[in-house]
Amino acid sequence: MSTSLDRRGIVAAVLAYSTWGFFPLYWNLLRDVSALETMSHRVIWSFVFYTVLALVQGKQIADFASYFRNPETRKPITYAAILIACNWLLYVWGVTHGHVMETSLGYFMTPLLNVTIGAMVLKSVWPHSKNSRSSLPLLGLFG
Repeated sequence: MSTSLDRRGIVAAVLAYSTWGFFPLYWNLLRDVSALETMSHRVIWSFVFYTVLALVQGKQIADFASYFRNPETRKPITYAAILIACNWLLYVWGVTHGHVMETSLGYFMTPLLNVTIGAMVLKSVWPHSKNSRSSLPLLGLFG
């Protein structure tokens, strides 16, 4: 891997983590607005933004719409959208009601829960080298 790609990756990671770190400050500025209204705006403006982006990039809206016409793709997309919306609604509500530490802990625990559910429901088996790496965050959680 080239050095310029390494630097770009580091810069992207720092920007992403910084953005996540400052999100609670942003949501707290909106504490007088209900979490549901905040999320409604997020959904509507995200839809507008990505529709314009798709058009600018030359994507066909029909390609996007085809996912929703097909029941095999519509169901998982709908379930995922509902889960993500609930997740964000709870996060915004928690931050705007003074539960920043709890929401942060929840976001820390989510990947651990995903790995556990994957192991239990999907019967996924990890190589032994990954078991030790995936259990390290547990030390931070319970240590």
